[in-house]
Parts: sequence; C-alpha cells; structure tokens
Amino acid sequence: MAKERRKLTPEEREYKAFRTGYTYHEVSDMLWHREEWHPAHHTRRRHSVLGLWKQIKREMWEHYQHMRDSDVELPLHIDPDHIPF
Repeated sequence: MAKERRKLTPEEREYKAFRTGYTYHEVSDMLWHREEWHPAHHTRRRHSVLGLWKQIKREMWEHYQHMRDSDVELPLHIDPDHIPF
C-alpha cells in the first residue's frame, strides 16, 4: 500500500521552493572558515554542513517574511557604468 503524502500548506510549499543561493561547497567553506583552526576543525561532515545550511535558510526565510510583511520596497543598487560581467 502506497503511503499517502501529506498535503503541504501554501506557506510550506513556498518555504520548500525558497532557495538560499548557496551551493553545498560554499556552505562547507563557510563552516571551514567560521572558527580559528583547531584539531577537530578539519572534520566537516555532511551533517554539520547540512545543519548550517538549514540554519542559514531559516534566517533568510525569516528576513524575507519580515520584509514581505512590512511592505518595504528594497532599493536596487544598480550602477549602469559598472556591469560585473
């Protein structure tokens, strides 16, 4: 018998689709450079990287919701003379 999937609320679907913009490697590097070197610092396990990534996503999601709820328009800082590519 197939297990019925729980239906997600619209907010849960939005959170699931929300992206941090970081790759696994970038988050791993953040973990590596976060603290000063010590012997246990060389262990960047998958669990640690994914935990940090989840924390980053939650913080970004809270900031996104706060900005969306406050109806504040975020200014775009576009300099037409400076194109990064």
